Amino acid sequence: MVGWWGCSTPGKESSSARCPAHGKGGRSRRLLVSLVEAFFILPAHLSHESPWSAPPLSDLQQWIRGRLDALRDGVVGPAVSWSIRHVWSTLALGAFLVLASLMLVRMEFVRVIVLDEDKSSATHVQADIRLPVGSPFEATASAAERFVDAARSMNETLGETAVHSISVVVGGMTPPRLDDAGGSPNHSHLASVRIHLNEQPVRTATLGEIERMWRQGVGDTSFVERLEIQATRLHIRPDVAYALKHDDIDVLRAAAAEFRAHLEAVPGLYELSDSLSLGKRHFEVHLTPAGVAAGLTLAGIG
Repeated sequence: MVGWWGCSTPGKESSSARCPAHGKGGRSRRLLVSLVEAFFILPAHLSHESPWSAPPLSDLQQWIRGRLDALRDGVVGPAVSWSIRHVWSTLALGAFLVLASLMLVRMEFVRVIVLDEDKSSATHVQADIRLPVGSPFEATASAAERFVDAARSMNETLGETAVHSISVVVGGMTPPRLDDAGGSPNHSHLASVRIHLNEQPVRTATLGEIERMWRQGVGDTSFVERLEIQATRLHIRPDVAYALKHDDIDVLRAAAAEFRAHLEAVPGLYELSDSLSLGKRHFEVHLTPAGVAAGLTLAGIG
């Protein structure tokens, strides 16, 4: 089985989901609610007990009132009566519903999208770099330096106003991404590059512009097994993910290679990664009784 993740579509920020709460749609909804209140609710309050509407509006109101009364008498009333007579059963049912809701979120049957409306308040942009397992420290440091050079070039293009400083961690990941390293912060194939941004209004470029320019400056990242660039502390799930399965590993590799080539040809997709990489070749060294007797140690051999 091979898993694919990390595809982002054009026009979306990889670190947030935006909600058009203050756009044209928001104003239209507020106007609609005001009109409903003005024509249907306010006259009923002002009329007190006397009828205030004529057919066909009065017929519609009477029909709706009848349906609400039927719902109250046939569903809500009996449910409340049963709850009062069976208090412990009601509490148990409520607890079950709460736990079931939490399990749906925990098992990711329900996707939670965190709204980050004010992304301009972010203080840094971070790139987490993962090379194939077993990559030497020097190769990881060289990859991180490539990201640093791209960040400096981007800052020069923006008139030296975007970047305050750059910090680099090679052989590990900057928190809070240590969980991606397999539980240990020290691995020679891991690196993090963090761009510390200037505060606005010194920094005129938006966070999205900085991310895009940094990606473009780095260029080809086929040498990286996995790459994540984002500005929030939250680990956002990929926008698109696929899973391929086959009993024959050679057929699976061929299908994965063809599928990845197809995805790489789609404009706007980035941060492609898969779970098929086997990493670098490893050698396991064990001491024989003769080696132990000779005074050899694994640390000395390694």
